[in-house]
Amino acid sequence: MLRSSHSTPAQIAEISARFQRLKQALQVERDLLKISDVFWEDVAQEPWFAGAGHPAENARLRAITEHVGCHVLGEGYHASSTMLIHIPEHAFWHGCCALEGHLGQVLYFEDIDLGLLSVAGEIGSGRTHFVRFSSLKLEIDGKAMPSFVRAVPSA
Repeated sequence: MLRSSHSTPAQIAEISARFQRLKQALQVERDLLKISDVFWEDVAQEPWFAGAGHPAENARLRAITEHVGCHVLGEGYHASSTMLIHIPEHAFWHGCCALEGHLGQVLYFEDIDLGLLSVAGEIGSGRTHFVRFSSLKLEIDGKAMPSFVRAVPSA
């Protein structure tokens, strides 16, 4: 857990500040790769992060991740697995998914209904697709997508 009997108020404040920086980047950053960078450099590499949260199910987030990931890759792709971790103190979800040989990563703040999905392209292509999503708006590689792409069943 992020809050243990060994955490000082200063440590708890620092952890909260790191999540707030990630949330801010997710809301305003135009370069979607930079959002992923903030996650990996400012949050995920911290020692406390490995023990933060717990595996949990979120049917809506799983459906969004799998639907959007398969849309990004094109017809014929199907998700084979998605694993999610929930950190309730920060209304934060993160996880990974497999889309027929393509790996994906999802970050999502439930309190602002906003997330980022990254999906690796073909091996050796050096390409990664980035998708910022919410219930109201969806961007794939920085381009707004039509509403039919957003049609995901509610949980």
